Amino acid sequence: MSSILDHNFCVVENDLWEFNITLRDQTTQLPIDLTGATIRMDVRSTFTSALVVHDFSIGDGIIVTTPASGLAAFSKLAAIAAGEYVYDLQYNFGGAGPKTRLRGRVNILPEVTQGA
Repeated sequence: MSSILDHNFCVVENDLWEFNITLRDQTTQLPIDLTGATIRMDVRSTFTSALVVHDFSIGDGIIVTTPASGLAAFSKLAAIAAGEYVYDLQYNFGGAGPKTRLRGRVNILPEVTQGA
């Protein structure tokens, strides 16, 4: 049975999203070797919405910084209108299909200082 971590966070609209994650095996808690894996994260208005508001993938906002240690860095300017959205993060090694390990809500707050 898969264990999915729920994590909610806030970002100011038009800010750079920057965070790091370490993917770990749910049983052993050891880092998952991400060599050869694909990683994706979609942001949508609801969990059932067909429209992707913003997406991240390897080479487009996601860098696997230390594959053997399960470490990935996220860094991308997200031009998303203020509001509440949902996201999930999946990784895939091909044959086994995608595994969702992280999901939750992201609140995009209106920016106050504009034109900087």
